[in-house]
Amino acid sequence: MGFKLQDQIQKMRGIPGKYKRVLTAIANRARNDGTNFFEAKETIGAKSGVDRSTAFRNMDDLTKMGILPKAESHECGIDYCAKGTKHFNKPGNHWTQVYYIDLVALQKYDELRCKMLREKKKSGVAKRTRVALQNATEVALHFEMQTGDTREARFTGSVEPSVLTDGSKKESKPVSLATASLAPASLAALENQSQNLLGYGNLSSEEQNQ
Repeated sequence: MGFKLQDQIQKMRGIPGKYKRVLTAIANRARNDGTNFFEAKETIGAKSGVDRSTAFRNMDDLTKMGILPKAESHECGIDYCAKGTKHFNKPGNHWTQVYYIDLVALQKYDELRCKMLREKKKSGVAKRTRVALQNATEVALHFEMQTGDTREARFTGSVEPSVLTDGSKKESKPVSLATASLAPASLAALENQSQNLLGYGNLSSEEQNQ
């Protein structure tokens, strides 16, 4: 049992209590150099006063920071255990992962914690971006199902005739500004032509009124 390691961890400053309790419980079953730890996470949770899920989460955080890496080998008194990265405590598929406390990494806790938080932030931003794109795609598909519009028409600005015409109505053609400006002039020309045909074209306004 690493009583010296426990005392060393307890005296460290800047480490949150949730991690310090887990590390102290691990040091209780490890050597003074932090090696040869292969106790179950459920047992560590019970010793540190937290539930199983909290112990798993805290130990995973310490592993990501490099403070509690997985070991490649260990020493134990069980004959059927291969004494590798996994400790087999019962015949069959009953094993626990072997860890060790990296004391050098533990001294750099603040730096490693900041690095882990940056990685979590990046992964969170990427996840929110994926969710936003998925929601936008679902909204677009719902819009197409409701209106019959296509993505090409909405994104490029082109409108298909089937959207404007309901199968029976003809598509209304846009009227240009040039055609609209020539309309009054055409009406005036037709009126003058009709007056000439009736013989009123060469009369004055007074004669026309008589």
